[in-house]
Amino acid sequence: MRVVVAISYGKGVIACEPYERMCGAYFADFIDRNFNRMFEEVNKERGKNFMHDSDPSQNSAIAKRVMFWAQCTDTHPPGMLARHSCY
Repeated sequence: MRVVVAISYGKGVIACEPYERMCGAYFADFIDRNFNRMFEEVNKERGKNFMHDSDPSQNSAIAKRVMFWAQCTDTHPPGMLARHSCY
């Protein structure tokens, strides 16, 4: 079984969703459906940051477009874990 798991420091698992195939469209849909709720739930005062493992589908044009709509900026160096700041 494959799952997307979102973990927040000090809060634990805030999202866990099984998937069959990771692709840009799926990851973009996951962002669209979950980011607002997840960031509201954790209520971090220092901003909205998230990291992912830089799977190519998570760096696809469609995923980046949805991250832009979610007001996330890409702040990771190439070859490293992707780190994004969302405002």
